[in-house]
Amino acid sequence: MNSQPACPVCGHPLPADAPVGLCPRCLLDSATVTSGGGGSGPAVATFTGTARPVPGEMFGGYRILRLLGRGGMGEVWEADHLESGRHVALKVMSHKLASETDRKRFLREGRLAAAVSHPNVIYIFGSEEIAGVPVIAMELVHAGTLRELVKKRGPLPVAEAVDHMLQVIAGLAAANQAGVLHRDIKPANCFLGADGTAKVGDFGLSISTLARQESMVTASGSVLGTPSLASPEQLRGEELDVRSDIYSVGATLYHLLTGKLPFQAEDLVKLIATVLDSAPVSPAVHRPELPAALCRIILRCLSKDRKARFADYGTLAAALQPFSSTASKPANPGIRLVANLVDEIVATLPTIAGMIAVGYPVDEYFLAERNLVGAAWFAFAGLWTLAYFGICEGLWGAGLGKWLFGLRVANRAGSPPGLLRATARAAIVYLPATLGTLATLLAYSGARYAEASAKSEFLGTEYLFPVLVVALLCTMRRRNGFAALHDLATDTRVVVAPVREQRVPVEIPAPVAGTAKSAGRLGPYELKAKLSERGGESLWLAHDTALRRYVWIRRQPADAPVVSTRRRELSRPTRLRWLNGRRDSAEAWDAYEAPAGRPLVELLQSPQPWRAVRFWLHDLAAEFHIGQQHESPAPKFQPDHIWVRADGQAVVLDFPCPGLGSEVGGVDAAVTDLSGLQALLGRIAADARLGRDGKGKLTEGPPPLPARAFLERLSARAFDSAELLRGNLESLVRQPAVTPTNLRASAALLPAGLAVMFGVLVMFMQHHYERRWDVEWARYFPGKVSMQGALEYSPTMTETRITLLRHYVGAEFADVLTNRVFWDNIHLGGGLEEHDRKRLTNALAAASIATPAELAAARTAGPAILTELRANRARALWTTGVNVVAGIIVLGAASSLLMTLITGQPPLLRLMGLAVVDRHGAPVSRGRALWRWLVGWTPALLWLGFLLFLLVSPFTGTVRPIKVGVAVRYSLYTLMALLAHLGSGMESPWRAWNDKLSGTYVVPR
Repeated sequence: MNSQPACPVCGHPLPADAPVGLCPRCLLDSATVTSGGGGSGPAVATFTGTARPVPGEMFGGYRILRLLGRGGMGEVWEADHLESGRHVALKVMSHKLASETDRKRFLREGRLAAAVSHPNVIYIFGSEEIAGVPVIAMELVHAGTLRELVKKRGPLPVAEAVDHMLQVIAGLAAANQAGVLHRDIKPANCFLGADGTAKVGDFGLSISTLARQESMVTASGSVLGTPSLASPEQLRGEELDVRSDIYSVGATLYHLLTGKLPFQAEDLVKLIATVLDSAPVSPAVHRPELPAALCRIILRCLSKDRKARFADYGTLAAALQPFSSTASKPANPGIRLVANLVDEIVATLPTIAGMIAVGYPVDEYFLAERNLVGAAWFAFAGLWTLAYFGICEGLWGAGLGKWLFGLRVANRAGSPPGLLRATARAAIVYLPATLGTLATLLAYSGARYAEASAKSEFLGTEYLFPVLVVALLCTMRRRNGFAALHDLATDTRVVVAPVREQRVPVEIPAPVAGTAKSAGRLGPYELKAKLSERGGESLWLAHDTALRRYVWIRRQPADAPVVSTRRRELSRPTRLRWLNGRRDSAEAWDAYEAPAGRPLVELLQSPQPWRAVRFWLHDLAAEFHIGQQHESPAPKFQPDHIWVRADGQAVVLDFPCPGLGSEVGGVDAAVTDLSGLQALLGRIAADARLGRDGKGKLTEGPPPLPARAFLERLSARAFDSAELLRGNLESLVRQPAVTPTNLRASAALLPAGLAVMFGVLVMFMQHHYERRWDVEWARYFPGKVSMQGALEYSPTMTETRITLLRHYVGAEFADVLTNRVFWDNIHLGGGLEEHDRKRLTNALAAASIATPAELAAARTAGPAILTELRANRARALWTTGVNVVAGIIVLGAASSLLMTLITGQPPLLRLMGLAVVDRHGAPVSRGRALWRWLVGWTPALLWLGFLLFLLVSPFTGTVRPIKVGVAVRYSLYTLMALLAHLGSGMESPWRAWNDKLSGTYVVPR
């Protein structure tokens, strides 16, 4: 039998001359930071004292099972704590108090990590010294680390890697909120629980954000941590903040996606120099299929300048959210249509510029002229469109329109599709127009197209466009997420942009226990204050002097049963951690973590927002469901046992909440079945709305319509299983609880914006028409003064001036008015209304019978009159624009009124997935909806009435010229009212000023 000792880490035989704890193979692995392989291998720990854990033997109160890993300061062992019966990871310092600095750093790790209690942070149960050696007992996770996961499987799928990092970020955010910087984030310090949850551990290099004198470099000049994943400022020994940890988060995600580190070098000196001086290569270099937007996020995290990185974990998590596995909701076709309308305006800016420059739409000009200028404009317009959609949707997932309405284009993985895919998608969208243009180009000459355009003749190839558009959209079905042909061809979808819903923190009073005098000791704890006493047991606040954190101690009669092993092992976020306990003839007590927070029944004395309450309901449903599944239910599931932590997490206690009198009760009996759970959750939701006495006021708007439907089912106890109940709540906590600000702003701006947009569009088209007239006139009647404006009679013109103008036009332009080219051209005489055509033919007839003196007078006065009419025509553009805006407002107000009468809901809000409800969350009555319509449309209707007063004499009913200055001034007043409406909606996303006056709220549908 071979009796040669083996390394407890890698299992390889140890050489006979190997010092204790030194494995050559592990030593090489620990040096991977100098060879580019990473920095997460186990460093060598040499025990200088006699006390050292040995598998199968006792080490203090722990039975040592096996070595889990080594670090620079010690080893981590799997062990059983015999007194508590808990299975733990035991971190043992290697130097037996030989260095006081190392000892303090080691004990500080326990204190800092113990200050954080979060599902994504390794929990610290306690710390002590065994034979002079400091040890820390930690939560044991069985699935290894992210480093081991990548080593086993290779680079991870994007969604899986991002999901893991979002959990790591959540844990780091909790640590940062507790005042802790980790300073050594790396794949080997990110652990995986049995359920796949990622947890941050190894706070050995952590510092308090309140005292940042320590740096990455020790007094002796040696580097702590992992240089290949440390920020430049950390390597330089500068003051650190959260952005330094964000750098390491980016480096860790880099490794998860590529299997490599962002920086590699042959030795430590070169590695540090590379980190300080060189920019990292993009992850896409190692893995080309990675989304470009995700690579930019990682490279931003790895920026040398910390100011260029994400400022906090919330911003980083929001940026990563689109790449997670969270399912996206398909966009409603209606809101998608409105968003596309805005995007189309931006995409056609070159076409508009071309129309101003050449007097034609660029495609018409290209088809008619067939010259280099036309080809250049046509190509530029097409390339601009492709670039706009390709860049905006490829890199960020949305152009201006989709961003305003909370939509984005995503690939199957939920991330932006990338430049090539987004450009291909845009090319397919515009394929009908492009093919129609190319077919016309090949089938007809420029002269034939110009002739057809002049006569408004519909060419055969122009039928191709509508047919192809119908073919493009014919695949849209609800079951495929309303995917059109261009979506299917590029494997993309238009979805609602994910909203990162967060818990609402609970306001807690300032702690006063720190000044309380000691009331004695109980085990390792210093008693501070008795919090409550009832039924022969008491609850105490105590202080763990080693870890410097507060705990709750439940003291019971000596014959109280021992806490079960299953309960001791519980690590669910909805239950307290059991820390310690004792049973003997003299005393019986148990210590639990004491998270900051408030009792639920105390919070329910006043109204609470739905965006907070939904998480509480979800937590309680999850605890009931998991407790039933794993046979570890809470002993009493009722309101006076429910504690809400400062971060908004609901926790079911094993005892009544501290600070509550004995007269405070929950329901008549503790929840034992699904029906009782539904009754409890329904009561909590009802009390949260207006407070327990029902006399409070809504702090925010009513819940969204899906939540109202859920609450109605809950009150009827209609859920048949805990899984169904929990699944419904899981959906509700992922959906927006209030109307997103961008949707509220868009809803407020869209009516006025559309009206103004169409007004400007009509003014532009009118200008284009005049420009096109000049272009066509110059083509067919070169060198001749244009007749444009001859038909614009001013209301103030005398009959004499009208006669002079008629004679001038009939005589000066007789050759034009008798030319069929003029009358056949749609952009000249062919586009005139019948009464204008008659006016010109009458002018021709009048000139033919006029006397020479009359014609001479007309030729003298005519040019000046025509010039004056052209000037009036330019000023009339404003009147045209105002008239169009007024018409759109009338149309909008009328359609909104009609739909409100029919459905009780404004059509625009319905289109955008929003609903108007009353204070109880029910859809509003017709009467209230009409009142809201009237209040909301009042500024626009008053502006419309004023315009009518300006245009039409109230005494004679005749139309008069609009006073532009006065109209603009009062239009600005209206605009200010609309901006006030917008501002009120932004300040209170569920209630603008018209809602406040009509007693309504806007909620997600």
